[in-house]
Amino acid sequence: MMLLPDESNLDIESHSLVEAQLNTGRYRWLDLVARRWAILLEDTLYSELRMMSVNQSRSVVWTRFEDLCDPSMERPIFIFETQQKGKALLLLDTDFVRSVTSSAGSEDQGEPLEELMKNQQKKILAMVRPFIRDFERSWTKIGEYPLELKRITTHPKRAQVMLPFERCLVFQVELKIGDLSTELTLGIPFSELHSRLSDFENCRVLPPESLDHYNENNEQELLQVMEVTRHSVSARLGTLDLSSVIGKLEAGQVLPIESDGQVTLEVNGIPCFQGSLGSSGSRYSVQVQNRIQDKSQSPLSQEGEFKTLEWSKS
Repeated sequence: MMLLPDESNLDIESHSLVEAQLNTGRYRWLDLVARRWAILLEDTLYSELRMMSVNQSRSVVWTRFEDLCDPSMERPIFIFETQQKGKALLLLDTDFVRSVTSSAGSEDQGEPLEELMKNQQKKILAMVRPFIRDFERSWTKIGEYPLELKRITTHPKRAQVMLPFERCLVFQVELKIGDLSTELTLGIPFSELHSRLSDFENCRVLPPESLDHYNENNEQELLQVMEVTRHSVSARLGTLDLSSVIGKLEAGQVLPIESDGQVTLEVNGIPCFQGSLGSSGSRYSVQVQNRIQDKSQSPLSQEGEFKTLEWSKS
């Protein structure tokens, strides 16, 4: 006879078989987007709402849509349309929205959520739009993922924009604002990004997490610097040995040079290009044909005397 343990005393740990972290291959780029989003949100919360926050992104996961949007939980839900006409959801905590509207001058903190969303819609949208703008900017040098706000609801059943078992990618950022801890959750269709990230499958180098390098004015500033930078360019037509005629040269004398028809262009005294001599309009010109590869040996690799140093044991 086999005795079974009392099931009431068993420690049961639940595991989700439909949620998976995506931190390898093409999907590690998604974690980079999430980390950037968290960094940008800190600046936005302070500049737009005067809120000091400590943000931390979670690893991006994919899960079923029915697990993303709990039908029994009323909360602010913002529905966006993607570039491929799919739907994305931004989920906010009710306490966070009430905190924002309170700091903006709301007096009644006991009003129903739906009424709060209607009465404070302008202020809430002024908060949400920068959040999405930051998410879009987080894709810099990776791709583009614009989102367009379509509608707002507080009822999860009105936000069933995907099939219950359809997979979606979940971006989450934890916000800590004073004593308030909250989360921003953004769910987007898995199928849209699965194919778009295939180009990054074997890419080993991730772009910088900081977006300070991607100022929109950087390119124009660089062009302005290049416009005022001066370089000396000279064309070497050939070579000539003058050792036998030194002291015998006269004005107007023609000196034949040895040339194979190739012209070497030197930039700041360094041979950089080879081409052929010709004319363009009334001017002599050089048509560049190929670039000269620098085959000079690096000073670090040149052979030289090597002495072993003896370290003092004292």
